[in-house]
Amino acid sequence: VEEPPAAWIHRTTESRMVSRRSLATLSADFVVPDPAAIVSHIGATDWSSLRQALDSICDLLDAGGLLRVWIVNPGISYSVIHEYLKDRGWHREVLIFDGFDDLEELAKASDLLWVSNPSESVQFTLPLFLAASVPVIVRESDALPSIYNELTKARTYGSPTDLALLLHSWYANQDLALEEATKLRNQLATHYGSVN
Repeated sequence: VEEPPAAWIHRTTESRMVSRRSLATLSADFVVPDPAAIVSHIGATDWSSLRQALDSICDLLDAGGLLRVWIVNPGISYSVIHEYLKDRGWHREVLIFDGFDDLEELAKASDLLWVSNPSESVQFTLPLFLAASVPVIVRESDALPSIYNELTKARTYGSPTDLALLLHSWYANQDLALEEATKLRNQLATHYGSVN
């Protein structure tokens, strides 16, 4: 049975900046230079799927992209991830966290949700971020219920090449991606009949 998102977050440019400032007071790890974009990945995944995405993200950073990537509770040895990032030279831009107390605050602060394991994200994280008008990039999966599969089909990848193209397209057109995310949020609200 499909469940509506746990929260409908009204995200604005101001609330995004407030959330970033609030997080930055908690830890220096959350300090993000303006206008860097925040890419969030939340929940357990496998190294192959995670590395595919990190390859594309590091390529974008190599090309001059201004990003901060927060990987939350990936279920993979941190040393494996950290060594890869050190080899690529981006271990200060891509950070790993054990958990996050308030995912709503993270949704408000984020510019993109990257989902490498939809079966882990479909119950809470993906609906929450869609309901907050956050752009998403989602790996193809049979785990996606019909409504989320329909909403994310234009932002779904099945190969490393597809992922790289989507990531670069999002980065180059962030305002357009945000407009599309707002439309997706409205479609989700229509599907469930109302916005709480």
